[in-house]
Amino acid sequence: MATNALNRLEPCYYIVNITAAVDNLSPELFAAANSDTFPATLAQSLDIERTNIRYEAVIRGLSTDIQPLQTSSIQVIGRTATTPATAIQLTVPYDRPEFLSTEDEDNLGTFLTGVDALQRYVARALIQDQVLNRQIFDPEVIENQPQILEVTADKAFSSLAEAETNITVIKVVDLID
Repeated sequence: MATNALNRLEPCYYIVNITAAVDNLSPELFAAANSDTFPATLAQSLDIERTNIRYEAVIRGLSTDIQPLQTSSIQVIGRTATTPATAIQLTVPYDRPEFLSTEDEDNLGTFLTGVDALQRYVARALIQDQVLNRQIFDPEVIENQPQILEVTADKAFSSLAEAETNITVIKVVDLID
């Protein structure tokens, strides 16, 4: 018996690949996961923190119309204790993928759905500057105590078109007929 969208029991999974400086770990969390390997300079800490800010913006973007059930299978490429990530892949399941819909600002009156909507949500997040106060590890301070700094994560791309060429979204499985 087929299950319709109104009584959906299983989520629909999407894999999101982003070729940009986006990372799910701050310098401190990276160090905690990697034997206390910290950035060597404040500039390195800030570079890595900017990628973390972009990741948070991407997650907010993916939650625009409906919350994903979780974010899983996160794979980061290029990250070390002293260099930020160059790409990230993550999996997001939605229990109501029929609500993934957004107006296409490049073609007014047209709506993007499914993978196209997810790609647009991520692209929008990556074409905006993000300015936040963040707790930053500064190895140049003698006490090695984190400090609160205003951090600007410049936009990763200058346009939606450029961003979307660096973002791929793949629908993995939809168990609903």
